[in-house]
Amino acid sequence: MSLTDRQPPFQQITCAQYATQNAALTKGFERETQRANAQYSHYELGRYENIYIERMAIPEIEPIYTQALQIARQRLGLNKLKIGFWFNAMQPGERTARHNHAESDELLSAVYYLVTPANSGDLVLYAADRTWRISPQAGEFIFFPPELAHEVEENRSQQLRLSVAFNFGVPND
Repeated sequence: MSLTDRQPPFQQITCAQYATQNAALTKGFERETQRANAQYSHYELGRYENIYIERMAIPEIEPIYTQALQIARQRLGLNKLKIGFWFNAMQPGERTARHNHAESDELLSAVYYLVTPANSGDLVLYAADRTWRISPQAGEFIFFPPELAHEVEENRSQQLRLSVAFNFGVPND
């Protein structure tokens, strides 16, 4: 089997009705960050990569959260999953360094795109023998193994690029 015959280790899924959901969730994100209801972590390359907002504080996340959880359950064949999420807001000139999410008991990772101006930075996924470049599209999920190294290229647009990242794992109960 050649590299071109192999299935990629990720899945792309475009959501129906994403425009309305994305507009509402983007407004919710702006509201909660202005209210200082967000926690910031992972200061790298001159920016905070992860912006955490409690699920109860941002009800606009529910349609995306529910969809992500349903897809993860299908992909993993598990009904009971824990789910964590955070926002990634990349201003012009910012990027995300190469990393993975295999830090503890994650089984699946995903990103969902809210705001994706042209030239706002491709998602680059690295396997041992191949690299994939995915141009972000609003309303699209990318599901991938947490151990898959990835980065986001520099946002060369003049606008914010906004996404929500997810990790799924087995609950601790």
